[in-house]
Amino acid sequence: MNLHHIKRSDSCLNCGTRLDPETDHYCPYCGQLNNTQKETVGHLLRDLVEEFLHLDSKVMRSLVPLITKPGKIAKEYIAGQRVRYFHPVRMFLTLTVILFIVMGSDKSHENEPAANDAITLYGGSSSGGNQDSADIATISGVSFSRSALRRYMTKDGITDPSALMDSIRLERSVVNRLVFGLYLKSVDRSRMSFDDFLMTKAHWILFTMMPVFAIALFMFYGRRHFTVVDHLVHAFYMHSGVFLILIVSGLISMLIYEHFDVILVLLLPAYYLVSLRTVYEQSWLMTILMGLGVGFAYMAMAGFVFGLISVILVFVW
Repeated sequence: MNLHHIKRSDSCLNCGTRLDPETDHYCPYCGQLNNTQKETVGHLLRDLVEEFLHLDSKVMRSLVPLITKPGKIAKEYIAGQRVRYFHPVRMFLTLTVILFIVMGSDKSHENEPAANDAITLYGGSSSGGNQDSADIATISGVSFSRSALRRYMTKDGITDPSALMDSIRLERSVVNRLVFGLYLKSVDRSRMSFDDFLMTKAHWILFTMMPVFAIALFMFYGRRHFTVVDHLVHAFYMHSGVFLILIVSGLISMLIYEHFDVILVLLLPAYYLVSLRTVYEQSWLMTILMGLGVGFAYMAMAGFVFGLISVILVFVW
């Protein structure tokens, strides 16, 4: 911006701080430009372009190394180099939203013929192609008619979850009981589909898993001068990188090659190990051993936390 042709004031128009109109181009207190001129269309457009280019450069500085150099951003952020990159929580939440959009688009594309594979509530046989796919719900691989289940509950007065699970041939496991309980809540409340209900909660469930992963990291790397917050930063950036890979993979699978997501079987574990090695600077052997330990600890604690959240949702939602 050309600062030679602006009209400066002796006080900041934003916070009132006293200024020297001869030398003070910006307010030393709030940082606003010392300019009394009215905004013009040209100024607005120029500021917009400058902000976009600044944001774009920050995006590229964050996303490119996030996916090509696992752990690099987390390591530099922990070391204090924070201005160049997106905040870890902000990046995590942004990529989570984008991932759910991509997953939703991919799921709607794949589930078009789902009605043909549905199991009827009463007979247990194929329902044929004359049933609306929007009426089909699936839990643990078992599909059933939503409307038929509602009729069964209202007309016959059957509301016992165990009896309803038997009617759709759903195994009475602990997980299935929790999931089916959530589904019955959705039937009783707003008629929101169970899939939609889970999607509205999934990003918060993922968010609560980040401290769990940070604790798992602290259990194995707690003696290497890293705080729990450092591990939390690493957790957010690592999961953001995984989400970015899933987003790119999902887009490629939808637009170019349907089975591209098979590559994730090798890509995601490699990304995880490289990120650990970059941040904690250990040998490959120690990284693999530590990575396995962190993974098992994380799965155990995450399973407990997810079960606890599910129980809370069953009784509260």
